[in-house]
Amino acid sequence: MSNPVPEHSAPHIRDVFARMSMNNSETVALIGGGHAFGKAHGACPTGAGPDPKESPEAPGWPGTCGSGPEKGKGKNTFTAGFELQWTTRPTEWTNEYFHSLLNYNFKLVKSPGDAPQFAPVHKPGGPAAPPSEVGMLTTDVALIRDPAYLELVKLYAKDISQLENDFGAAWYKLVTRDMGPATRCINADAPPPQPFQFTLPDPPKVLADFSKVAKAVRKILRSKPGTLLQASASSSSTLRSRSRELLSSSDREGEEAVSTSVVAEWIAPDTDHAGNSYYSALLVQLAWQCASTFRSTDYQGGCNGARIKLSPQKDWEVNKGMNELLMVLTGIKSQFDWGPGGALSWADLIVIAGTVALEDAAGTSAPHFEFCGGRVDARHGDGGPEYLAPRDIPNAVLAAREEMLLLGLTPRQAVALQARLRSPSRQALLGYSGSWNPASPDQLSNSYFKVLLNTHWEPHTSAAESTMMPALLSFKSTSSSKMKMHLLWRSLHEHFG
Repeated sequence: MSNPVPEHSAPHIRDVFARMSMNNSETVALIGGGHAFGKAHGACPTGAGPDPKESPEAPGWPGTCGSGPEKGKGKNTFTAGFELQWTTRPTEWTNEYFHSLLNYNFKLVKSPGDAPQFAPVHKPGGPAAPPSEVGMLTTDVALIRDPAYLELVKLYAKDISQLENDFGAAWYKLVTRDMGPATRCINADAPPPQPFQFTLPDPPKVLADFSKVAKAVRKILRSKPGTLLQASASSSSTLRSRSRELLSSSDREGEEAVSTSVVAEWIAPDTDHAGNSYYSALLVQLAWQCASTFRSTDYQGGCNGARIKLSPQKDWEVNKGMNELLMVLTGIKSQFDWGPGGALSWADLIVIAGTVALEDAAGTSAPHFEFCGGRVDARHGDGGPEYLAPRDIPNAVLAAREEMLLLGLTPRQAVALQARLRSPSRQALLGYSGSWNPASPDQLSNSYFKVLLNTHWEPHTSAAESTMMPALLSFKSTSSSKMKMHLLWRSLHEHFG
């Protein structure tokens, strides 16, 4: 608003409201409905007074106009410096705001507080005398300078019932999104689940025997690709269908006997120092990618829903290879899917697989890793909020800290989780080289921290014996995290347990 060019303001409005997951109609309804009431305060030409940092002993921004009990209050209030009301009846619910935008032209003026704002002027064919007390901000006038917004302004000026409906729905969305799923609204008169809440199906009444699922997962952790695929294909027509999609047309003649070389291309396992295949690190990564979209700020994301199988999540670069990796688990899914022992969702299977893989990698002396079951799978087409997509934050330290905060983790928990198994084969798929744990990449230990702390790191693009992503290097560049890594050297297993 400091740059009073309405045409330039419209893209910023769209960007700000898009980050709140609001579309055009929700945006215009919220702005116009909100501006049906109240006013902006900027009549005091000398400003708001000292801020709390300048004068910590006094109330923040006490105002500089008026005296006694009226100082900085009532007509002497100063907020952003704008002095206007949007309608002639600012204590009543009306659609006058939209009529004013259409009935008048607007000229740029300065408020008593020296802030740029717009005053109504006569428009040919409009009312003869614009109300002197009414004004608009740059962001208001922008609504009639943007073609899409203008059509909505006309709609709401014509139909107040439509405004009431759209504003009510948008307001509920605005103030409820932080609650997350509709199940968190526990009042008896809460409305039905809304699309913005991304409601999942109810869990089945009978769940699979998770101990048997875990046992089945253990059997495949060190399977060879060809053997694994043949076992899965024999029990799953879904897998054969997926195979047909991935094979070229020239290969489809022998689609029932999918070659090991093709399998390796999509689900290439890691190999230990003895040359044996293992899927543990890949399954841990699958569970991590599935769960790490969770946001403690609005309870969206996470593995409940298994949206890593659906667009847009399955198409994110950070999830490259994950959708194909699910084929490793297809046989187990088919074995337990709505069988006599109960239902098994993809979401629960993904988490169980990662948990069992960690237990196996930790060895027999490690404590049992707990598991909470009852997840469900999102309906086809429900890919969840697009705003869960990874953000590109150039500063790796800030990126790591933001991830920690969004996940609701303490620094100690966030650092401990970095010791999870890492897959060298998936690193190669993403264009990186090396291993996080060259000595024992298939074992859960504190070697990750020793390698991180005892190795000099420099960015490079060539293959190396041990290469780490920039986001992980950030854990060495912050003093608090570095200290916690020293503490975790001896207590890693205890912390995970």
